[in-house]
Amino acid sequence: AGKTVSALSPMPILEHLRRHGYATGISLPEQALQSILKFSAEAEFIPDRNPDRRVTIDLVDERNPLPGNILFRCHNPHEQCATVNHLAHDPLILDVAKGYLENEPILLSTQIWWSYPYRPKNDADLYTHEYGFHYDIDDYKFLKLFIYLNDVDEERGPHVIIEGTHRKKDFFEKRHRRLSDEQTTKRYNGRLRVMTGRAGEGFFEDTFCYHKGTNPRKRRLILQIQYCLSGCRPKT
Repeated sequence: AGKTVSALSPMPILEHLRRHGYATGISLPEQALQSILKFSAEAEFIPDRNPDRRVTIDLVDERNPLPGNILFRCHNPHEQCATVNHLAHDPLILDVAKGYLENEPILLSTQIWWSYPYRPKNDADLYTHEYGFHYDIDDYKFLKLFIYLNDVDEERGPHVIIEGTHRKKDFFEKRHRRLSDEQTTKRYNGRLRVMTGRAGEGFFEDTFCYHKGTNPRKRRLILQIQYCLSGCRPKT
């Protein structure tokens, strides 16, 4: 496969990724972005992990197609969209994944999903784990690439990373896979990285780091590509 992305050379990305748990410097050419957006306008999305329902989602109309649902996922778009497949097999992307995993990377999965505002009905429903800090345990070692498919500012639910928490977990971290915002501020003040960006811009992340998607005021569209060592898909 030829190159599908514009990026720094793998080494600066790898160095930052190893040290901090994430690295920026990836961007899609406009043609690739528009191809994925065209696919997203026609694809079927599953609302809130409910495989029995599927909807298509308009790229222009910001209204929620199913009010009460907040996440809509299209699973493994690389199996349907040639551009996503080329991106997942791009030589530079694979070089970074191989360097970080220290072995030949296995493409575990891809996802495109919409995040919509969560509007609790009352104070008892203020929290949703979909927008809370946590870390993933998807394999012995794994790596994800995220690409924003619309412009993401503070209003569109930017991804947030607690820098440096991809390393060996201490006793507290082993016992607390999920954290409240209060715990996060107390323990990791100054280490939060808010990942805003333009459509087509992306970043690598070892999501063994604590991270979250913030509750958006306006919907967000994102592509995720995940690499691992074993190839065993986690339960969704």
